[in-house]
Amino acid sequence: MEMPANLKTLPPEAIDILRFYGQQGKTSAFADDIMEGAGLSPRGFGKFIRRLVTQSYVTSDGGGVYRLTDLGRRSVEALASLGDALPARSQRARTTIRVVRRRLVMGVPRMLTRAQPTNLIIGFEEAGDDDLLKDPVNLLLRINLVNGEPSAGRELTMLLSHRHTMQMVEITAGAPGSTVAMARIRVEVKQLSDFTGEYEDCGGMFVDIPISASAGDAPLIAYGTDIEIQGEAVED
Repeated sequence: MEMPANLKTLPPEAIDILRFYGQQGKTSAFADDIMEGAGLSPRGFGKFIRRLVTQSYVTSDGGGVYRLTDLGRRSVEALASLGDALPARSQRARTTIRVVRRRLVMGVPRMLTRAQPTNLIIGFEEAGDDDLLKDPVNLLLRINLVNGEPSAGRELTMLLSHRHTMQMVEITAGAPGSTVAMARIRVEVKQLSDFTGEYEDCGGMFVDIPISASAGDAPLIAYGTDIEIQGEAVED
């Protein structure tokens, strides 16, 4: 018997989750039990269970319980009928979650003019050959200034692929009549987690820039640091 066409589009780890239900003879299971039975890490489980939920193979009852839908039950039965004809995961294309380093860069004038808006350039360099991911990842960048605006923080969302990318943010150092001589620019980077559905810390940086009382033509200076991004890599 051949695997149904809809199941052929699922990654091996999602198939292993469905097979777990068949092996246990259950239509619902706790997340921890599924992770252990399918041999998945928490992040890997989060990614592939979300795929099954999105495609209506399972639903979430809350409290970490996942229940098979009608489509899920039929799919589990189809996989059971394949028996040994279904290759082990090690014999199929494998999806793995890996951590890569990406260079966060910031371009800003060497000196900021007091109470005068200026553009901050923020982005990422192109990924190296050893730091490629299969799919873009969703990032949240939070920028704030000490002794300047945005003091409460400004947030940017970014879909980061392996290509270089940049955005501009308007900042203003100091205030009219202020005597502070330095502004601190902070950049926090967070990544949207496939497991929790929330943004998680993955790095950042801060730099201190002098503040001038009068306008000038200060050249840009670039700062950079490596941050860690998690994503999917495919191995044959």
